[in-house]
Amino acid sequence: MTKDKLKDDIIRTICCLNSDISNKDRNLLIELLKSIVDYTNNTELEQKVKVIEQKHNELVDTVNELEERVHQLENASQS
Repeated sequence: MTKDKLKDDIIRTICCLNSDISNKDRNLLIELLKSIVDYTNNTELEQKVKVIEQKHNELVDTVNELEERVHQLENASQS
């Protein structure tokens, strides 16, 4: 479910609630739940970014190791 779809479902559900809730309170509740959805989405994105950073660091380490091996092989072939 996308973030926008979730927000739409929240609005639809709150609008169907009992009329005992004032429009002001209804709007406050909608905004609160939208904020929660945004926060949750941002948290998931932050986790994905951390995984990408970790994979990037692993690739950098691998490239550095390969460069070192190439230099060793070049030096060995020149001897």
